[in-house]
Amino acid sequence: MKKIAACLLALVMMAALCVPSFAGDAVNALTDANAKEVADAVVAYVAANGEATFTDEAARTQMVTSVVRGLTIENYSDERATETSMEVAFIALQADYPETLPADAAAALQAQFAEAITKAYNSRPGVSTFDPTEIGDNIAGNFADSDLSGLFDSLRGAVSSLGDRLQNVLRGDGTTTDPADDGAADDGESPEYGGSDPTGDVGVYAVAGLAAVAAAALVLTRKKSK
Repeated sequence: MKKIAACLLALVMMAALCVPSFAGDAVNALTDANAKEVADAVVAYVAANGEATFTDEAARTQMVTSVVRGLTIENYSDERATETSMEVAFIALQADYPETLPADAAAALQAQFAEAITKAYNSRPGVSTFDPTEIGDNIAGNFADSDLSGLFDSLRGAVSSLGDRLQNVLRGDGTTTDPADDGAADDGESPEYGGSDPTGDVGVYAVAGLAAVAAAALVLTRKKSK
């Protein structure tokens, strides 16, 4: 009994270590490393689950998931090269399985593998999936059209008002108005608190800041309208 068990174990180990032996001539002749890795994995999966896997849609999806999980995914960084490798791999697989892998099934399976491999590469551990282009859409999504329109109108009014004040400051003659004197001009001396005379710099910065916010609101309004 022990000898029989030892023989069976040896056969299992040989089968596991010699997966390419199940492949046909076309798959064995592949020189593209990625194409051969995928083709060999497909051959091994079909050997374990039967060639009906090629024609059953649910079984194909399960095969794609299982095979892609075992690939050296770091080798598939170039999406275009991956598509080429999948094309080469499935030409070879179709040549080795001419009866059970028709052209339409091969094309569908090839597209599934290319998409799954690209997705697995982009979501591999340690890779950020943050997309900065979605920031505007996410912010705008929290506002209704009327909210954004009202916000933009308010900012535009604030910018206009501040602009008028800045214009008055820049056109001033150096005199100031004392509220306690009912609008009468003082002698132009500096205020008692020791501050410097207004130059308009703060107003310029404020206008620039509000203009930037208004521009952002306009962009969000346009995004929301689309």
